[in-house]
Amino acid sequence: MNKIKYYGFILLLSILCHHTNAQTEVNGLRKAHQQTKIALSDILGKWYTGDSVKSEIEFVKLGYGYVQIEGIKHGVGNYGFILDRDSLYVNGTAPNWPPYDCTLYLINQNVLEIKFYQFFDKGTINVTYRRR
Repeated sequence: MNKIKYYGFILLLSILCHHTNAQTEVNGLRKAHQQTKIALSDILGKWYTGDSVKSEIEFVKLGYGYVQIEGIKHGVGNYGFILDRDSLYVNGTAPNWPPYDCTLYLINQNVLEIKFYQFFDKGTINVTYRRR
């Protein structure tokens, strides 16, 4: 019986280490762009994917300090971004657990790439959007 507990404990530790390392790598990717900003005039409005699903998102300014993406929702709430005068920081978060994060990459005025991160996942989901 003690061997079963021992191996169970080792298995639990190895799973936790894997998830901790994955989150550390994702945080490192996000922190590289933490202070990067995009002008509101370049991001507000509707964006579309080029796939057959034709999904649409819209960046909407809420008050003086916040912008959210409507059209993408994970768990509770939309992805939100903090404003700094006439720009927004490129790192956004959905208010839920586990946290879902994303980083915006404005390739040019009409092409936007969003990298989505999940708490226990090493990789990202990349989606490209275009303006019409």
